[in-house]
Amino acid sequence: MTNKLISAAKAKEKDGDILGAIGLYKIAWREDSRNIFLQIEIGNLYAIIEEYEEAAGFFRRSHHVLKDNLHVIDALSFCLNKIGNSYFVNREFKLAASAFEEALSYDTNNSTTLFNFGNALFHQNKYDEAIKAYNLSLKIKADPNTYNNLGNRTPKNIKDRRSN
Repeated sequence: MTNKLISAAKAKEKDGDILGAIGLYKIAWREDSRNIFLQIEIGNLYAIIEEYEEAAGFFRRSHHVLKDNLHVIDALSFCLNKIGNSYFVNREFKLAASAFEEALSYDTNNSTTLFNFGNALFHQNKYDEAIKAYNLSLKIKADPNTYNNLGNRTPKNIKDRRSN
């Protein structure tokens, strides 16, 4: 039965019915809950429709079993960055920092995540931690935006900001 469900899900996916495909993959997954690849496929489909919280949940479970799988790590980090960016845009800096910090727990060498983490920390007045995140980011990849933010977040500039 599981193979028929997977075939039907693939057909729905091919026809652009992503939610229908997710529904069928979930039924197949309930029948074969040890099938990690079904979880990864469901996570991928949720990411396609920009349901990053749902996608991250499936990738977290997949990562629990496939700890060294770089595709799962990349997918999970991508979703967590999207979640963090959404929180950041909504000025929920603590939640943004938490999402970026979780992403860094899976991939410590992602300069973009470190940059975003630094920004979220800065907006919580955690200046020293923000500077540390920017410096770590620059060790991985030289980036003009990171240099700019680092330059604007030196102790003198922070002091000047507070006095205005």
